[in-house]
Amino acid sequence: MTKLERTKYKVCTKYGEFEIYKEEEPVSNMESRGYLYILKNEREVSALTYAISQLTNLATLESIATIDDCEGNGYGSALLYALTLECKKKNVTSIFGSFSPSRDVEKTRRFYQNNGYEVYDDDKNRHRLRAYVPKLYMVQSQMPSQIGAE
Repeated sequence: MTKLERTKYKVCTKYGEFEIYKEEEPVSNMESRGYLYILKNEREVSALTYAISQLTNLATLESIATIDDCEGNGYGSALLYALTLECKKKNVTSIFGSFSPSRDVEKTRRFYQNNGYEVYDDDKNRHRLRAYVPKLYMVQSQMPSQIGAE
């Protein structure tokens, strides 16, 4: 049986300070799946799921969402920064992902690009993401950041 690791820490971004909650479960010795989220008034307002393989040094951004009335407050950016920090800690070099055009594609594209991700369309017109973690860390950490487990 695998053990679910739960932690809480703070990150500072250009949008302010955020308390990030993390739940991570090892899938194998070198792989894990995780869930990062932010609570506001004891309500989950933004969440991100990911998978990390230390075997291949790659991470997959599986999903990210913020509830409608909380969009535009930096929650999603804080979670992307927290993912970058998780990857950096585990020596992961690249993050990949995709998004569906269920909402405003250009707004979503700008969101990822503003957070240091490269957005491109593949041959099947799917929206793909990729980022090189050391470069991403430099872009996202231009403002002072602070990490501290509680």
